[in-house]
Amino acid sequence: MAAVHQKPLELAIAVVFVLSICFYSSESLVHEINKGSLKKFLQGKLFVLTFVDSPTCSRCRVLFPFYVQASQIFPHDPEIFFTRTHDKNLMMDWGVTELPALIYHRDGISNYEVMPVDITVDDIMDQIARVLQGNFAGLSRSYTAHLNDKNYDELIVTPKQNVLLLIYSKPKEEKEVIDTFEKVAYAFRKDDAILFATLDAKKYGLLRDQKFKTRETPAVIWMGQNEKSAPKRFGGVLSDEVLVQFVNERTGLNRDQDGSMLADAGRLPEADDIIQNNFEGLAEGQQDVFKNVTNELTKLRDSLDPRQQELVEFYQYIIDSIAISGRVTVVNDLIHGIEDTLFGHQETSTKTEENLKRQRNILIFFKNLDKLYAEEKKTRPKDAKKSQPKEQQLKEEDKADTVILHKHVHTEL
Repeated sequence: MAAVHQKPLELAIAVVFVLSICFYSSESLVHEINKGSLKKFLQGKLFVLTFVDSPTCSRCRVLFPFYVQASQIFPHDPEIFFTRTHDKNLMMDWGVTELPALIYHRDGISNYEVMPVDITVDDIMDQIARVLQGNFAGLSRSYTAHLNDKNYDELIVTPKQNVLLLIYSKPKEEKEVIDTFEKVAYAFRKDDAILFATLDAKKYGLLRDQKFKTRETPAVIWMGQNEKSAPKRFGGVLSDEVLVQFVNERTGLNRDQDGSMLADAGRLPEADDIIQNNFEGLAEGQQDVFKNVTNELTKLRDSLDPRQQELVEFYQYIIDSIAISGRVTVVNDLIHGIEDTLFGHQETSTKTEENLKRQRNILIFFKNLDKLYAEEKKTRPKDAKKSQPKEQQLKEEDKADTVILHKHVHTEL
């Protein structure tokens, strides 16, 4: 309880400080609030949305730029406001147990609701429209974060995610490139592994000069998630086709220009190689092969980023399912389960749906390997066992029975 009750002077200073801070962009305004400033801030406002996070929450750092993107749609709206809080007391009052979270208030009153959506521009916009029963079709949605000297470090440097940045200085003359960049950002609007951002060098020339060597515009800059201090200028043609291909190569997100997933989205070349090189042993139920594949996948997982680690874990889940069921065709059951969720009447969130699509692609890879293996097996010479001595055949059958027995004992355990 001692942490809750602050000294009056400290609390007063904290309130004044927070009330005076806003997260500015040229087209957005995210107000910082706390428990002491909330009641006053809500007064007279139709709708207030709050991004709840913590300075130590790495996931919050990744998602906050997309919240800023959503706020850019309402730059001077007198009724819709975007805020953020790190206040643990508010988190307790609101029952927040998982970060980040979205909380909204209506009509200036203290009653709150949780906004149960993923933090993407489209999800936030659509949910605000539902809550207010309004039509925001006429509002232009932007899928790039607009940078300035106040938000650069928090949006670009801190989050552990890839960044593709467009620097421009002549909005009218460079409109075609700006529109192309926005199209590419739209294609990857559901992915938080990459952030698309723009910087107006005419307004923020000093920031451009401090951070980048290039003085020409338009310029597209790539910054890998672990390479923020070493930005690289993109040297290709600034077309949506070329830029989408570039992003796919750098991130493995594998999307088409319209944003749809390609057939290899979700698959990892290194994991594919492990499975392909060992597939015969997996199909034949060889326990040493299952163990070897698990070891190789674990080693691979430890070398990847969190997003890719989740994909490797799904590869391992499939391997475990095959081992337990004793048949590769279990992947068909898993595919049907995912498709029932994707195409049935079950409502799923944006990120869940995207993850399921990636998992389905991995499963289809296994299914195709099994089909190729079955066809190749048919073309082999007739069972070699027929030409073996009877004693050798019995030894092999005994060995197979032992493997199966071990497998069943392992499964029961």
